Amino acid sequence: MLNCKNIMLLTFCILFTLIFSSCDHLNQAIPFVIKNIEATLESDQNEFSYSGVKFTFCNTSKKDISKITVCFTVYENEKGGNPFLTSNYIEATFEGMINSGDEKNFEVSLDEKIISPPKAPYYVDYFFVKSVHFTDNSYWADYLGLISF
Repeated sequence: MLNCKNIMLLTFCILFTLIFSSCDHLNQAIPFVIKNIEATLESDQNEFSYSGVKFTFCNTSKKDISKITVCFTVYENEKGGNPFLTSNYIEATFEGMINSGDEKNFEVSLDEKIISPPKAPYYVDYFFVKSVHFTDNSYWADYLGLISF
């Protein structure tokens, strides 16, 4: 007969197995490398006028990519502070081909959230790739941001 302690132990074991087995699978199948994450006041691709975030996405998979979604949090500086009136959590989706083995530079505009032009670049934290969609209609996802940069 199961008592309360046994039920709790069984529940813990099941959750532990599910969580860590999914993390292990996620780590083995990462199809990209992220480089050069930078909050800046200068756009190279004319994507923003006042402030944005730049990063380089490297496709390390054997498949071509058709779409990626990235997420990150923006702060006033390294000490924190939300610089916007709304949420400082940013999600951006980019569509377009990234061939296997290629890397591409991206820019995310923060202009629509800005109240007044910043004097210094913001601080980016907890940057992660939420999803990667391949041209063969398969995808890779990290909806919880378990792999962050």
